[in-house]
Amino acid sequence: MGNSMPRTLVLSALAATMLTQPAAALPQGASPCQKTTARRLLVLGTQAGDCLKACHDDDAAGTSRRCGVAAPDGQLARCLERAKRKAVKGILRTCVGAACPECYAGANCRTFAKAQAETAVQGSGLYFDSFYCDDAGSSDGLTNGEAQCREAAWTELRRFSTEWLRCQAGPDPEACVEQAGEDTAQALRTSCREVPECAPLDRESMSTLVSLTSGVLEPWANTVFCNGRCGNGTVDAGEECDPKATPTGCGAGFCDACHCRAVCGDGVWNGAEVCDESAGAGHDGCADGLRCTACLFCAPRCGDGQIASNQYGTEVCELPAVGCPAGEECIGCSACGRTGVPVESATEDITPCADSVGDRWTFEVEAGTVVTVEVDTVDATTAASLGIEGACGPRGFRASQGRACAFAPPDRDPSFSCPTTTFVAPATGTCTLTVGVHRLDPGLRQCQDTSAARYRLSVSGTALTLVADDVPPGLTD
Repeated sequence: MGNSMPRTLVLSALAATMLTQPAAALPQGASPCQKTTARRLLVLGTQAGDCLKACHDDDAAGTSRRCGVAAPDGQLARCLERAKRKAVKGILRTCVGAACPECYAGANCRTFAKAQAETAVQGSGLYFDSFYCDDAGSSDGLTNGEAQCREAAWTELRRFSTEWLRCQAGPDPEACVEQAGEDTAQALRTSCREVPECAPLDRESMSTLVSLTSGVLEPWANTVFCNGRCGNGTVDAGEECDPKATPTGCGAGFCDACHCRAVCGDGVWNGAEVCDESAGAGHDGCADGLRCTACLFCAPRCGDGQIASNQYGTEVCELPAVGCPAGEECIGCSACGRTGVPVESATEDITPCADSVGDRWTFEVEAGTVVTVEVDTVDATTAASLGIEGACGPRGFRASQGRACAFAPPDRDPSFSCPTTTFVAPATGTCTLTVGVHRLDPGLRQCQDTSAARYRLSVSGTALTLVADDVPPGLTD
């Protein structure tokens, strides 16, 4: 991973790590409108980050959540929207009439406030997509050390952003920022003895992360505090564009506070984006065989017919069997395996239907065979939200969705489904498996009938055996 962290990751340091600052900490000479804008956006960045963190924490605890800013679930969307509305309302209350500076989108404070609020939320999303990434694919999952590093990054970068702004009002901002950066990098290196394997960062890159964070904070402050001649109709030195110039200076996207604003997923690769996931082939910023993720980095694209690898992922094969030995199939572009033994299945129930108990199963597999584990509901009266977790040797697995349920559980989002997972058995031996009731958001029903949840379990393996019926603790967090 090295020190090659994409610059767009640290948009999070602008949006996801900000805290409210007292007026005295803001640059001297700033107008009340500018001070209010800064404070409101800083608060929004923290609130959006907290919304996303709560979503990721729920998902990690076993409650299926959609935590992406581009396609959030209802609970996350409402949380983010409340934060944005509050920020924009607060800005417009102060920045009215002549109080709105010309550099705010040509004195259009509503346009400026909405654009900046959206940027803050998207920046939070970039941070969490990058550092709160799914580590389930690694052999050890998300360890306690990796989880500690994620929490430290969230806390320490917020603290550094606070210090960065306070430094701007001091007698020697450069020296002040340098000291704050050294303190933050050291704190991260102490806490991040283990960095999540899926994060595009290693422990020694912490000083680079802090440096890039500072590099993003400066142009953001210049935007909010109008350092320059933005809005005079001319693209001056240090400006990417001018909202009143014709043309503005942005070949793509639009001019926001004299910077060409990049919107992830708008189909145009521009601004601070490393790539754009909706741009056409050859124009998204990624090489052939790589996929744009969150406009942040290019990773191997499973299913495009090309076997590719880089620091963000490794493919060993391509669907359906490119790169695999004769008679084997490609599973998730990460492994080749032989067709598994005939599926064994059994019907059971969880009594009572609650997330505090679960059924424990074992089954036998052969090394190198494709293993598929599926759970389905049996009838409408006992349908429940189900999940699975287990291990085959060093290979752990868990799932809470993946296939359409025969009978839909109660009060479920239509996009959710019954659990299924497929992988290649790493060794011959016994696999362990727990089937349980999947925890949902408070207030949502998990079970059609709280006395029992009927299900049908199918596995590619032999000797499927129920070894513990209705025992605690159910599915683990």
